[in-house]
Amino acid sequence: MYYSSESQAKYVDAMLDYYDEDTYQFLGFNNTSYTFYGLTKHSPKGPVFVQDSYNFEDENNWFSQNLIKQLDEVNIVILNKLNMPAINDKVKKILDTEFTTKPKDKFTEMQIPNGFEIYTVYYRIGTH
Repeated sequence: MYYSSESQAKYVDAMLDYYDEDTYQFLGFNNTSYTFYGLTKHSPKGPVFVQDSYNFEDENNWFSQNLIKQLDEVNIVILNKLNMPAINDKVKKILDTEFTTKPKDKFTEMQIPNGFEIYTVYYRIGTH
């Protein structure tokens, strides 16, 4: 499945280049057999990198607070799954009110790679 991860990483890099973005926020967990984020030239936003739902059991802990801050700082979010018990509703509200899945300038320069349908790309409203 490495080829799928590699093609997905190339797609994400091309999309970020197209939109002139340096980084993105990845929302997903280490529960899939392959993921692209370790192969992209553009680093996911940090220092909080969503990998373990146990890190998000309290909305006031370091992980939850910094993830919310990071969502304020990015224009592109790639979502695999929301599984952050204490902040799911807050994150969903941010995605629903500050982002859209339909950019006004749609990236079509590459075909969406196999396996990428498990992700939803969110674009900050007013930026793309």
